[in-house]
Amino acid sequence: MAPTRSGNEVKFSINGETYTVDENFPAHTSLNAFIRDHANLRGTKAMCHEGGCGSCVVAVRTEHPFKKQEMTYAVNSCLVSVFSCHGWAITTVEGIGNKRRGYHPVQARLAQLNGTQCGYCSPGMVMNMYSLVEGKEITMKEVENAFGGNICRCTGYRPILDAFKSLSVDATPDLQRKVQDIEEVYKIKICPQNGKTCSGNCTDNESQENCNGTELISGQDTLQVHLQLRGAQWFKVTEVDDIFKIFDKVGNVPYRLVAGNTGQGKYDSDRLARRLSIL
Repeated sequence: MAPTRSGNEVKFSINGETYTVDENFPAHTSLNAFIRDHANLRGTKAMCHEGGCGSCVVAVRTEHPFKKQEMTYAVNSCLVSVFSCHGWAITTVEGIGNKRRGYHPVQARLAQLNGTQCGYCSPGMVMNMYSLVEGKEITMKEVENAFGGNICRCTGYRPILDAFKSLSVDATPDLQRKVQDIEEVYKIKICPQNGKTCSGNCTDNESQENCNGTELISGQDTLQVHLQLRGAQWFKVTEVDDIFKIFDKVGNVPYRLVAGNTGQGKYDSDRLARRLSIL
């Protein structure tokens, strides 16, 4: 139920904090201007001021004007008069997640699939998707139909759509695999016994190969982790000499060195040997 008006004031909330607008505000004040200039929340962007680019999108929880039921939906804040917001619960991109308390799955998924370039359009994209998925299940078709009003000037639509479609109930297996990280690697590992995707049901605890297809190779001072992935192998080592032991084991195949996941490179064996000897 919308709050009762008090005199000539309009009251609404932004990210859970109550704000009041009265006759001292200019009549042309938009919700976007209020969010940026008065609430000092600069995550919500402004560009075309015509509702055509979507950079200003925020989520609103209120009674939908046509459906007549309380729901969350996206609005272009540049087109909405702040005086129209009485009783609204408004959420901006700052209100759904941040680095201190954790990111919302929509934010994390967009970053994970490299869906940002300059990033100017990203808050509007995130809030449009947040409004779409809040409290309901969606399909990939619904995602595509919902983003006609969001423009990416860097032309990065493919990773953006992939990121958001991966949150759909009918996301394809290939798309699901794109968003898995090393903590979820068991979902795509191949069982060394039957050649199929790991089911996690093996009970032979005495074997050196556990149910996730992970081989632990213990040495005197080191521990190697060997994962048999789909179309690739992952080795974790703690000694430089173990790298060359792996080369001897796997033969002449393409490989990539990953150092803490902060940098990576592709090398040939001779060049790598020279590089490590210098180090």
